[in-house]
Amino acid sequence: MSKEKEKKFPRKESEKDLVLKRIKCWEKAGSELEHIRHKDIREADTAKAIKDLDGPFQSFVYHHSLRSSSGLIAQQQLFKQIVP
Repeated sequence: MSKEKEKKFPRKESEKDLVLKRIKCWEKAGSELEHIRHKDIREADTAKAIKDLDGPFQSFVYHHSLRSSSGLIAQQQLFKQIVP
């Protein structure tokens, strides 16, 4: 293909090339996101977070009763019915 035609009609990248590009992008993004995550953890104000979440937690406890069972016994009973 002549250089003039290549300028007008650039070649499409193969699927493999696109996958490799995405892998490289995610590798770079992953390391940057990990750096941000560690920074956020180091800078977190745990005492403030506990204070801020206490109200919503108390509201949940007030409005929702605790389960009397985890459902494990009911699940085991169903399994017994399925497998004789």
